[in-house]
Amino acid sequence: MQRLLFIITFLILSNNFVIAQSNELYLNRDIVNVNPNLTPHFSNLERSMLQTVFGVHLQDHLQRNPLQELFFKDIFRNRVVVKNIDNPRDQKSCPLLSEVPLFNYFVKGIKRDKVFNPLTFNPLKYKFPFYSKNTAIFRVDGTNYFIFIRPQNYFKNH
Repeated sequence: MQRLLFIITFLILSNNFVIAQSNELYLNRDIVNVNPNLTPHFSNLERSMLQTVFGVHLQDHLQRNPLQELFFKDIFRNRVVVKNIDNPRDQKSCPLLSEVPLFNYFVKGIKRDKVFNPLTFNPLKYKFPFYSKNTAIFRVDGTNYFIFIRPQNYFKNH
């Protein structure tokens, strides 16, 4: 009887410990700093961009990992910046957008945009280095547009 009581107590305490640990977002034992602009729902444009890349798998993909929603919002709202840099002195040598492979894991028929529009550019269509700790820069072919992929912002908890 005492052994059964000990096992039940152990299971309850360990379950509470696991639940308490899951309330904070950790990345390699670091706490992720979440930007307040990630709380609003996806805009219609953002949802359309996600649908383009994930197709029929979108809802399942977001439900399996709720943190993905924050990840995608952060990409759309904070981490991808498109700038038109007209002055050649301010332009840096960097890879062209046409050199970046397409992300076609879920939707095989994804195609590159024929005309680049910075207002509707879908960064999820490309295999950008979203997990890099450094800013990555790409130039849109034949234009003065540069795409900056900023690293994830997080701070260490020690």
